[in-house]
Amino acid sequence: MATATARRSSKLTPEMAHNQLVAGVEALTTSEQWLAYLAVAAKFTRYSANNTFLIMVQRPGATRVAGFRTWKSLGRSVQKGAKGIAILCPCVRRATVEDADTGETVTRSRLAGFRVGYVFDVSDTQGADLPDDGTCVQHPVGVAPDYMWDTLVGRVEEAGFTVHCAPAHDEALDAAWGRTNYAERSVTVKSTADPAGRCKTLAHELAHVLLHEHRLYEHRGTVEVEAESVAYIVSAAWGLDTSSYSTGYLAGWSGGDVAAITETADTVLRCARRILDSGQAGEEVVPA
Repeated sequence: MATATARRSSKLTPEMAHNQLVAGVEALTTSEQWLAYLAVAAKFTRYSANNTFLIMVQRPGATRVAGFRTWKSLGRSVQKGAKGIAILCPCVRRATVEDADTGETVTRSRLAGFRVGYVFDVSDTQGADLPDDGTCVQHPVGVAPDYMWDTLVGRVEEAGFTVHCAPAHDEALDAAWGRTNYAERSVTVKSTADPAGRCKTLAHELAHVLLHEHRLYEHRGTVEVEAESVAYIVSAAWGLDTSSYSTGYLAGWSGGDVAAITETADTVLRCARRILDSGQAGEEVVPA
């Protein structure tokens, strides 16, 4: 079994994986490198930010990853000699305790640490064709799928805000493409933007709605980087390349602060996941 061989032969420990992670994060200090990370994150939104970093460092060209057993369940087998992509898997311990308030017996979980697990890219496998999940559709510049706008509007409304996008509201935006007004519980998007631009802007403003109403930041730039990074991932997941819209927001964004990069990446990925699939509980996906 290829995956068993990969696991036995690997000398990678959780500490070594962490060091590899930190080294990879230190490179993400320019807009170009950060956009490259966001492009990878858009493919793997159900993995944690740390594991997305690890996938990018080891296999930047990966397109779809899964564990050995998951590939087998899909009718595909990992090719002999394939090198697995190491990620960190949480080790959860469960204990049965008595609730002090109710006296009832409950089972509680706690994180006990991490172990190294392995996933494989689809290029490392062979077998049955995979079903089309719609993630490979790429829309021409300026064009957006019809359902994207309606879905994002729905997410905004679920958060208790209304969306305005009509010529009558354009003047209030001045040069901006969009604006979130927390006092009025409204989001305004410039109607003259192309469909892709309108969707990207609405995703940006939705990130403000979900992340920034009650949070204090030392720098306004952090707020905009988070919102634009969420918009980039959400748009890419829908098949839109919005790098031409996003680069200006992200230039020189981190100041080389590794801790800030890691925190921002985690915030961004969790928010993007919430927008893309509000029904997901948000747990880390581990190899199977």
